[in-house]
Amino acid sequence: MNYLPIDHKPEIQASYVRFRELLIEIPEIDKKTTLGQWLFWGGLLGTIIWIVRIFFGRELPPSIGGLLLLSFIVGWVYKTDALKKEHALLTERSEIKNKMEAIGVHFSDMFGQVTVYAGSIADGNAVSPLSDSCYR
Repeated sequence: MNYLPIDHKPEIQASYVRFRELLIEIPEIDKKTTLGQWLFWGGLLGTIIWIVRIFFGRELPPSIGGLLLLSFIVGWVYKTDALKKEHALLTERSEIKNKMEAIGVHFSDMFGQVTVYAGSIADGNAVSPLSDSCYR
């Protein structure tokens, strides 16, 4: 059985906890991004249809056009903000993985769970970084 390096115990434990938090936060931000995308594209398509109808003399009430345009703008702002946050979280997750791999600890986040491996993943030495018994 491989052990985690005790010299990096606080860093490994803090990274493990943050990695688990990111596993929860990223899907939440993804939902916001999806909502923003729907608002953006729905508002854009509706606005285009509204303009085309005006072109052919079949106007819709101006309030509908205003709502469609508002949906487009709100969706654009909302999705842009959510994409920035999502990118920052994904970057942080990648940095944690790279930093831990440099130490010899591998984080796997398959199926919504975080598994920590001492050494290589192929060896299958899954350990619990919050337990003192896996450090040497």
